[in-house]
Amino acid sequence: MGVGEETTAVGPIAFLMVLAAGAALPGAVARAVALRELRRLGSLTSSGAGERLYRTTQVFRFGGGVYLVAGGAAALDYLSGVRWPGTSMPALVGILAVGALIWLGGVLLGIQAGLYPWVKAVRGLEASLGEQLTPAMVFLVVAVVPNLVWNLGLALAETTWRTRVVARPVTLLILASAYVTLLLVLAPRVWPRLVRSRPLGEPEAGAIRALARRAGVRVERVSVIPWSRQRIANAMVVGYGRPHILVTDYLLAQCTPEEVEAVVAHELGHIRLHHVWWRAALAWLWIAVAGAGSALLARLPTTPPVWAAAGGWLVLLVGYFVVGVNAVGRRQELAADRYVVQLGVDPRHLASALERLAVANTLPRRWDKVFRLFQSHPGVEERVRRLVGAYPAPAPAPEDHA
Repeated sequence: MGVGEETTAVGPIAFLMVLAAGAALPGAVARAVALRELRRLGSLTSSGAGERLYRTTQVFRFGGGVYLVAGGAAALDYLSGVRWPGTSMPALVGILAVGALIWLGGVLLGIQAGLYPWVKAVRGLEASLGEQLTPAMVFLVVAVVPNLVWNLGLALAETTWRTRVVARPVTLLILASAYVTLLLVLAPRVWPRLVRSRPLGEPEAGAIRALARRAGVRVERVSVIPWSRQRIANAMVVGYGRPHILVTDYLLAQCTPEEVEAVVAHELGHIRLHHVWWRAALAWLWIAVAGAGSALLARLPTTPPVWAAAGGWLVLLVGYFVVGVNAVGRRQELAADRYVVQLGVDPRHLASALERLAVANTLPRRWDKVFRLFQSHPGVEERVRRLVGAYPAPAPAPEDHA
């Protein structure tokens, strides 16, 4: 839509309805794919079905991201020329916030809901659709909504203010630093509550605390996430100064105590190697670049075509995740694997845990060269090979014959 063109042909309610219909489209496509795959499920082996499911899910995630950016850019382009008489600024902010949540939630959750019948059949899930969507909804609240607030703030700010921000990079850096710091402080406190974690009982919690003391990490608490019905086997460390260690009950059920120790040692490696700060730096970089991009667009004498703006953001997003987040993430995972050996844990336990987790979480054992670019973790086969080959187990202690 050109600059200066205005339309009132579609009111706010109709606009939100159109947005909701567009957000439902990827979910409908995902459901059609899931039903087609269910019909051919009997002709595939369990490993083949699992790999096909995982790859298709990743394609939908990437395609959903492209659709989100393109559709969001088109909606913003439309709104830039719309005037709704009698709509106050607070009401406009509310409409934009509701529209953004409809768009983001509809696309992200719709894809998972559409694929759910296929996922349930391949992985043998006991979880209901609502339970299966819980991790995605938590991600939406913790990761997506704060970024939505940031970008809406920039979009609604006066043009003169955005120009001042880009003209004074220090101001942008201060704002980005404050925003990332706020997320680092709040996320460790919000995440465990949203996933309904509870304190891990003994002796498992005591063993994990002892391992953390060996690593020189002061742990705030050790909790378990009830995700066995979703069949998610995982462990994570949130926070930095005094981190919160979380393991899923499905991980505890699938792995031996020695394997759980090795997995937690890997997570402690992320803390000891300061990977949290590297990830914070990447988040800070994205916020700064996105803010600068928004401010630069405000300085242009004419509004660029929607395809040009969407294309620019897509290139930026793909470059950020492929070159930045995923490449750094793969290096960090291998470094955390090496730390397991430094901590004195038998790397064979981590290797066997990775094999179990690949089966439990229905993950492929290897990535091809192209698919690997879009993954934040190296393939299981590569990690196991490095663990078993390059980092041999510590020699056993000599026997006491006294």
